[in-house]
Amino acid sequence: MCEIDIVAERNGTLYFCEVKYRASARQGTGLDYITAKKLQQMQFAARSWVHAHAYAGDYRLCAIEVSGPRFQITAAINDLTV
Repeated sequence: MCEIDIVAERNGTLYFCEVKYRASARQGTGLDYITAKKLQQMQFAARSWVHAHAYAGDYRLCAIEVSGPRFQITAAINDLTV
């Protein structure tokens, strides 16, 4: 139905993270693949999780870009908006 790559908590805020890996940027970066449709899917998944777990605190959507053969984090966005 939907998926979230990572659900993590930091300083009282829950983060629903999308992780995008690209071996190279020849076809665009990982963050280039976070489209408006993907953001809507992430929001739906986050709301579903919040409802299923009766979570009443703050939460955000975030994205992490991992690149290259050494799987390095090359970019991160801490607060995506729909």
